[in-house]
Amino acid sequence: MLPKKYKEIWKKYFSFQGNINLLEYRRRFLHINIVYFLGVVILSAILLSLHFANLLDDLFISIFISLFLILYQFFFSWLVIVISVKRLHDVNKSGYWMFAIFMPVLGILLIIYWITRPSVDNKT
Repeated sequence: MLPKKYKEIWKKYFSFQGNINLLEYRRRFLHINIVYFLGVVILSAILLSLHFANLLDDLFISIFISLFLILYQFFFSWLVIVISVKRLHDVNKSGYWMFAIFMPVLGILLIIYWITRPSVDNKT
């Protein structure tokens, strides 16, 4: 029962369709960050043990670990973008507004403002 429900929860993280209210956004954001943090702690412990075993001197292992960490970061960044797009849908903004984060200060502040606004009733 629990693995099936957990699998269904993770499926929701990969679809841009739909919307989520502020409370659900906060829950999902917290969930993503907890899993990310636990992964970083585990990876740090592995890397530390590899360092003390002098295995990180090998170029192949260093490149493999670097690529893995880049993909790991990309994966969790993607999840945050997906839930942020759904949150923008909930306040009647297009998901394309997420591109505003590339504007250094103004874009990030604009996205934070919209994400923290209350939901808009779409039933009218």
